[in-house]
Amino acid sequence: MPTYTYKVKDTDFVFEYKQSIKDDALKFLPSDIEGYDENNPKEVERVLTSNVNFIFQGSGFYQTDYKNTSSKPTSTEKSTTPTSSASSTS
Repeated sequence: MPTYTYKVKDTDFVFEYKQSIKDDALKFLPSDIEGYDENNPKEVERVLTSNVNFIFQGSGFYQTDYKNTSSKPTSTEKSTTPTSSASSTS
């Protein structure tokens, strides 16, 4: 179940709320959130966030689908590590 971020209008109060993806966005502060007052309902608006990650699970998806290929250099890349040659003086 997705978690959505909401902000109470005209304030800086922000909260997260879990609800089904099929549910409509909240219009008023829900009763289970701190600051709820049934005599004075507070309007809320959904805040768009950019921290959404999807991980597909199931028989059609594999661990290698998420493999980070940039962590190991390929054989075509040249090593940038300087080599030192030892010279002996007698």
